[in-house]
Amino acid sequence: MFTIAFAFTFAAGAFGTTLKDSPRKTTLDELRGALNTDEKFWLRERTYNMSGHECVYAEMTNITQTEYEFNQHYRKNGEKVKIPLFARLSEGQDGAFMRVSHTKGGQGLRYTLKFWDDTEKCGILMLRKDGTRECEKHVWNRNIEYDTTRCNSAYTDYCPRRKSYQVYGKECQKDDK
Repeated sequence: MFTIAFAFTFAAGAFGTTLKDSPRKTTLDELRGALNTDEKFWLRERTYNMSGHECVYAEMTNITQTEYEFNQHYRKNGEKVKIPLFARLSEGQDGAFMRVSHTKGGQGLRYTLKFWDDTEKCGILMLRKDGTRECEKHVWNRNIEYDTTRCNSAYTDYCPRRKSYQVYGKECQKDDK
């Protein structure tokens, strides 16, 4: 079965101090603001491996108060793939999240926004796969080639002592043109 792993980055207010031990939780307004951009959302790295699944990014097609529609682009074993996906936006005890599925209104997989740095244009999403907490680091296209020090630190804080799998490489920009 296809596993949803999408590129997603965030633009919200400057709240780069949202760490796992912080009482500060992301809000639905922040999540909506983050999603409401035409910029590509690159998935730079993640704590789980999907062999052959690389150069992952998302592009928004529509957004409302409670729904987000986007196309996920990626390379699977060298072949370009584009998949339409749908998300329901909500807010919970752990902060703002979205449930992403292949069908509008589907149950979907929950991705929680845990951290965003407005200067670095980089965010951390957390999800559960097979009962294990996993992290993804997402960076806006304009900053994908830059160092994201604060985001790197948050990524390590949320999923400490975990192996990280690189999803983005410079060849991704070349292949996407």
